[in-house]
Amino acid sequence: MFVSKQPPVPESVCVATVYDGVQGPMLRGLLESAGIPSVIRPKYGMDPLPILAGSTILGQEIYVDADRAQEALDLLHAFTSGTYQEEA
Repeated sequence: MFVSKQPPVPESVCVATVYDGVQGPMLRGLLESAGIPSVIRPKYGMDPLPILAGSTILGQEIYVDADRAQEALDLLHAFTSGTYQEEA
């Protein structure tokens, strides 16, 4: 079963694709902690591999509102490049 490549929420943009069952929720939590609402979904619809093995070869996509996409991309880039510093 495959899903349409339409965003899960109108006016949303994919800001990341991950292939590990831990990375998706971790990055989504990072966005949420910065006040950026996000949605995560399997890249190609139903993907049983995360349930069986904890990872996915098909990938998961993280979507945010289009008006917050650049902010989300900057945050994710800072986090993945090691320059992210959480405000105290």
